[in-house]
Order: sequence, then structure tokens, then C-alpha cells
Amino acid sequence: MLTCLVFEFVAVLLICVSFTREFAVTMKNNCIVPFFLLLKVQASKGSTIKPTTEPKIDESISSMGPKCKKLRDLLSLMDSETKIFDVVLPSKVFFFETDKTIFLMEEDISQLLRMAFLNVSCIQLFMMYLQQHCEEQNEGLSSIAFLCPTIVSQIGDDTARNDQVMKYVESSLLKMKDVGVVLVPFCQAMHWTLIILCPLTQEAYFCDPMSKRRDVTFKYLLQGAFRGFKARAGYTLKGGMSLKWSNLICHQQTGSTECGYYVMRYMLDIVRHYHRNINDYKKWFGSHEAYRVEDVNEVRDLWASYFMKNHL
Repeated sequence: MLTCLVFEFVAVLLICVSFTREFAVTMKNNCIVPFFLLLKVQASKGSTIKPTTEPKIDESISSMGPKCKKLRDLLSLMDSETKIFDVVLPSKVFFFETDKTIFLMEEDISQLLRMAFLNVSCIQLFMMYLQQHCEEQNEGLSSIAFLCPTIVSQIGDDTARNDQVMKYVESSLLKMKDVGVVLVPFCQAMHWTLIILCPLTQEAYFCDPMSKRRDVTFKYLLQGAFRGFKARAGYTLKGGMSLKWSNLICHQQTGSTECGYYVMRYMLDIVRHYHRNINDYKKWFGSHEAYRVEDVNEVRDLWASYFMKNHL
């Protein structure tokens, strides 16, 4: 009987040793991690193997501003089911026929907190903040208007859709009274740029945070919409029916994902330093240097503060 027990004990011991070799454990960040899992984690570093899930927000991002940190902490306390936010896009901001509703997802906010490429919903929310700022300041800022980036960025090979975009721009211009500047964020080929349209002077300025030769299809549609606007409005301004296009010297991004933040910063600078004379913009934007970290973080913090106050 004793011999049998000893034999069973030895057999169990051998099984345990074999199991330990197969699933050895080690300590990583004060957590016990099975060795086979650790091998998979290490193999993904510098390899072509991509993680199956999106990396979580880095809790040690020292450059994150105080409002972004607060937003991050608040989101961490919420259930995943509650991290889908309804945001109403007011018709008065984007010149819709009626208000429209979009859904801001947790991943959209995570992109902003991680300095990843920005989804259009983040750009739209910041434009709503800028509109509110214009209304609160009331220093001639009623002469600044915005076009919806979702609509204008839908152009492509679909002629019917392009016609819809042109009609939206034309009808929006007709609704604008004494507007000196129209800010138009535009996304093409996963890159954000800003078009500054000045209807009263028939000028348009192109701000590209990664300047290079681009075939910006929207420029041609905007030209067509502007001609239709002038014809329907009965304007007989100098220069016929054409817009005069210029490229503004503007701050340039150094990475591959900052374009959305730069476009938001361009718009913020215009709203803060608005004058009817576009030459003031040329002076303000006359630099190819990258924005300081503080300049970009200010935009992110303004976004986070507006979101927490109005939508959280």
C-alpha cells in the first residue's frame, strides 16, 4: 500500500515538473505572466507580428495636459457600455437644414489622448468649441464661419456625391451674411489640411501641415460652388467668378499623425487673432517650424475641457 502511494506521488511530481517547463512563469511589472505568453509579447517587439488589440492609453505620458489627464481618469471609472456619447452637431454651426447627431466613441477620445491620427468627430467637436468661443467673445468673430469636414471630405469618384458636396457648400455660402472667413478642415488620403475661404475678397488659402504637391480635388469643387454662390447671390465682385488660391506658409508637423492637431491649432490661432485683412494671417502663419509641445497640448486640453463640460 505504501509502495503504491510513493509511486503515485512520484508520478504526480514528474507531471508537475513537465507542466512547469511548458508553462514556466516569470515576474513582469509585478504580475505573474505564463512564460509562453511572455514569449509572444517579446516576439512582437520589432517583429512583423502585430498585436491583436489596440494598445491601451499610456498612463505615463508626461506631456499630457491637466485636462486630458482628468478626462483619462474619468473615462477609466466608467463602464464600457457608457463610453459612447451622443453629440449634436448644431445646424447653426455647420449650416445643416436641421441638427445632426454623431456618436463619439471611446476610441475617438483615446486617439486624442494618445496623439494618434484624429477621427473627424474630434475635429467637429473642436469646431463647436471654436463657435462657442466666437459667440462668447463677440469681437467681430461673427464674421467667422465653418463648413462640416465630414461632408466636404466625402468627395471622390462618385459624381452624384460630389454634386451633393458642391450643393452643400453653395447653400451654406448663401446662408452666410457678412462672413469674412470660412474655415474648412479637409481630409484626403488620411491627411488633414485646412482651407481658409474669404468670400468677400474672393480669396482662398491652403494650409498644409506637411507641405507637398497635392491634387486636392475639393479645391475644384469649391471653385464650382463659389461660382454658383456668386451667380445665385447676384454678386458682381471684381475678378469675375474665380477664387484666387494661395498656399500659406504654416507650421509643419514632424511626425505622421499630428496633422489633425495642427489643423485645430491653425483654426484656434485664426479665431484668436482674427482680422478682416488676410495679410495678418500671412504674418501669423509665416513659419515652417513645428509647433511647440505646449501649443499642441493646449488644443488637446481645450478639447477635453469642452467635452467634459458639455458631453460627459
